[in-house]
Amino acid sequence: MTSKPRPVRFVNARLPSIAAIALSLGACGERQPVEQIDACATGKTMASVMTFATFAEKKSDTIAEGIDIDGIVSEPGDTKTCGKPDFTSPDGRKGIDNQFGGLLPLIKGLVGAENLDAILEGAIANGQLLILVAVDGVDDAENDECVSVRLGAGLGTPFLDTAGKYEPYQTFGFNEEDTPVSRLPAGRIENGVLYAGPSDIVLPVRALDAAFNLKINAAKLRMKVTEDPLNGGLAVSGVTAGGIDVEEFKNIVRELNIAGGAVDAITGVVGGVADLAPNADGSCQEVSAGLRIESEPAFLLEQPQ
Repeated sequence: MTSKPRPVRFVNARLPSIAAIALSLGACGERQPVEQIDACATGKTMASVMTFATFAEKKSDTIAEGIDIDGIVSEPGDTKTCGKPDFTSPDGRKGIDNQFGGLLPLIKGLVGAENLDAILEGAIANGQLLILVAVDGVDDAENDECVSVRLGAGLGTPFLDTAGKYEPYQTFGFNEEDTPVSRLPAGRIENGVLYAGPSDIVLPVRALDAAFNLKINAAKLRMKVTEDPLNGGLAVSGVTAGGIDVEEFKNIVRELNIAGGAVDAITGVVGGVADLAPNADGSCQEVSAGLRIESEPAFLLEQPQ
């Protein structure tokens, strides 16, 4: 663990009276420089591996899981969101952007709700969907004014316990050769909740025969942090959310191994729920979406630079 720089200490030494007077006169009217400690330059890296993932859901016409991505609370008809109103989170936060959540019933109806969840669960269990979350610069897992977050595909083979769950404290590394590692700088931890972003990120999606990188624009992260005081590990659970480009999403869907009718149905409606990044004509180019994840503590093997 990298220790914090020690604050400046003044040596309590006896000075001859003349020297002391000269020193006091020389300092008169001047504030002596005091060493400033950079809160982002200290702390350790605490890593975890994703053990659960699902899309953030729309619970009702006004309630949805997610994050306030654009920093505004939109009412029906708001031109900034192409007329789409924001939601309120289940815990009462306003301004939640998650129009993709409204598409989930359609998508699950086409591929099967249990099938979608089972696909994600199976891909995580067999290591195909192996995503690491590293929180850098952690001095205090309860309150820390400056941390950063890395997200990316992992290298390694997970070991499962008898219940089919990840064993904690396995060692993984980032797969930097095949997929980019996303960074969310200028994050913080407040009362055990991790906040980071906005920053463009890429989530490496690997499940069955599907393999694509999902770009999420201006992504934010809000996750509960749970520290293991005995072993020093860190687990997170919460949501990362941002905007998905409508045309990029359509191209991804067209490459998936699903029935043509399902492809047409999904690509035909996604543009109608877009609520972010309006162009000069006022047409939104992105749809807000969130991914709810959980993770278990892991050791991170850093790649040599």
